[in-house]
Amino acid sequence: MNQRTLDGVGAFFGRVAGGDIFSMNYAFVVSPNYGGFDALKAYFGVALVSTVVYMAPALLNPYLRQVMKGGFADWCDDETLGEMEAREQVGIKGGHLMALGRWPKGKRKGQMVMMIETLSALCLAPPGTGKTAAFVVPTLLKGDNVSFIVNDPKPELYEMTGHYRSQVSHVFMLNWAKVDEPNYIFTFDLTKEGPFRNLFLELYGKGTKGQIPEELVAGYKARDAAGRDDGTFDVPVAPARFKAVKDWVNQRDGADVYTVRDPVFYPRFNFLSPKLVPPQGPDRDTYLDTVAKTLIPNPDGGKGNDYFVTKGRAALTGFMHYLISKVGDKKNYDGLPANWNGYEPSIPMLSDWLAVSQFESTKKTGEEDPMAGYGADKMGDWIRTLCDDVVPAEQGGKFPSPRAFVELSSLVNMADKERSGVFGTMDQALLPFKNAAVAQRTSACDFTPDDMRGMKVPGSDEIKPVTLYICVNQAEAGAFETVTALLYEVFSQSLISYDPGSFNHKTGRELGPYPVCFALDEFAKLPRIESVITGPDLGRAKKVSYLLAAQDFGQIRKKYTAEDESVIITTTAVKYVLAQNNTDTIDKFKKMVGETTIQRAQKTYNEGLSKSANPMAWSRSEQIENISFLRTEDIASLKPGKNIVLVQNFLHRPMKLDTPYFFKDKDMVKHVRSRGNGPIATQTVPEFIFKSRLNTVDPAEAAKRHAGRRRKERDDQETRHLTPEIVAYEG
Repeated sequence: MNQRTLDGVGAFFGRVAGGDIFSMNYAFVVSPNYGGFDALKAYFGVALVSTVVYMAPALLNPYLRQVMKGGFADWCDDETLGEMEAREQVGIKGGHLMALGRWPKGKRKGQMVMMIETLSALCLAPPGTGKTAAFVVPTLLKGDNVSFIVNDPKPELYEMTGHYRSQVSHVFMLNWAKVDEPNYIFTFDLTKEGPFRNLFLELYGKGTKGQIPEELVAGYKARDAAGRDDGTFDVPVAPARFKAVKDWVNQRDGADVYTVRDPVFYPRFNFLSPKLVPPQGPDRDTYLDTVAKTLIPNPDGGKGNDYFVTKGRAALTGFMHYLISKVGDKKNYDGLPANWNGYEPSIPMLSDWLAVSQFESTKKTGEEDPMAGYGADKMGDWIRTLCDDVVPAEQGGKFPSPRAFVELSSLVNMADKERSGVFGTMDQALLPFKNAAVAQRTSACDFTPDDMRGMKVPGSDEIKPVTLYICVNQAEAGAFETVTALLYEVFSQSLISYDPGSFNHKTGRELGPYPVCFALDEFAKLPRIESVITGPDLGRAKKVSYLLAAQDFGQIRKKYTAEDESVIITTTAVKYVLAQNNTDTIDKFKKMVGETTIQRAQKTYNEGLSKSANPMAWSRSEQIENISFLRTEDIASLKPGKNIVLVQNFLHRPMKLDTPYFFKDKDMVKHVRSRGNGPIATQTVPEFIFKSRLNTVDPAEAAKRHAGRRRKERDDQETRHLTPEIVAYEG
């Protein structure tokens, strides 16, 4: 400190007090070349450039700053969805097969995510979560260019979607418990006063024979017998008589006293139809082996072999070969029940023939020598005659069939008890076909697996896909489950053997262009079906997919082995997840998605004030750790309206989609019959099949008429030489 310093300070304050310093600063700030504003701009410019240069490596680095050591699972975004579409697996663009949900965000929000390729899907969810309303129904409404085989276990899917599917495809509604209603039903109401009522009662009261159609007389008598007094009665009228009866009533002013209910025909599928069974040879052997294996499954779910199961299958295979060679190939009906004359071979025909033949071959005639009959084997003798029928033609066989001979010959010398066990096993397999309704449904064939690739209407070149509903009420499901499983097995084996548009050399047909989807709702309630295991694996290349819906993995393991369950998980490319209760199922889905990596930060503080504690001091630590991406509550407490979809090759990118409940979708709800609203499904068979069956004579009746004509021709031939003169002379 010296005098000079003090003088400088004094001068500074003097200038400040005099205002000179502010003038100097202002002049500096507003100067054009070295002003403060320009300097400030330069400062911020340099700072910005320096910051960008410093941060550029971090901003442009394509790799994550945080190394995802434990996993890198994350929710699917638009970029990942685009990758799925590029692989033609799942997406919005090009999707056409199964409706998985609506995209929840971005430019494509609200658009439906669907399968692009014919992959298979597994949907697991407990009752009431929306498997049917959110997955199966939307899939049926969105798959206009897909044929569907629908397991309808409640049944409700036909009622809900049958009308819409009939507009875009041919519809078959197969219910094993239904019987055809082949007649028109007139319901007359005689409480209405009018000329017809008075005339009818007058003629009926007089008993005037021939003046009233016999159908009306029989219907009115049935009314009296039933004790009905409501003034109405029903009159069944055969299609051939429909026009005549209707005209008779209308001509007598009776058009307003009756209503008419049209006939109802349900589809038929015959497992042994010549349309389906290949010609004699290895292909026929393989097909009938599949039928026998499905009808007589292993009792332990697929493991091991029981002696009577093996022998029962062999016997059933032998008898099926015999019947097909006799009836299908040679059109020979000798020894068959008369009601089956003219029909194609079928399993109910086989059941009835075995019952009658065994009864006839073992009944006593009253002329047997008790001593000579001791030790006689009538059943063995009967089977021996069958074996004689199927030996090669050069040895006198009437219906040559090598496989039938191999299987039946082993029964000839079998001990009675052993043979009874074999026949008992076979009889158990045929039990469902003894039901009158099932016998009717399986006595002929209105469609085949080939038709699922597309059917033409006769006289038209248009090919439409096909929708087949198999509707079974749960009260009857146990009785018919084997028949249902056999149908799925037969269809699957055929469809995964040939591409769309290819030629089926077994049936001699060129196939249509459509992919096929098995929509098997509640498939785990059916018996074990081999095609559920092999179908998703082999179906992709043949444009066949499987939608498998169940409640959880535990339900699947009740019918399938642990190895089967593993195969199902592997071969179903898409997992459709709704809220789930089963923790084992939740854990499996969590493991499929895998883990993700998080950075966990920890911050610590000191409390109190002392020599060793500073309340202003704190410390922070960070560590990398891996956790399961999906938490248990993400699935167990999944909110209604959301579903999770896992796609193979992208399992680490699960999609959380908006669940497409049909009743919340204005585009879908108008096509669905629900809670008494919406269009009603009426088509049980396509219209052209309905018309064909309406005019078809029962094969047994046709055979009876044919036999009558043949008998008359034979009698005429035998009596042709008997002229009137000879008759008069001999008389």
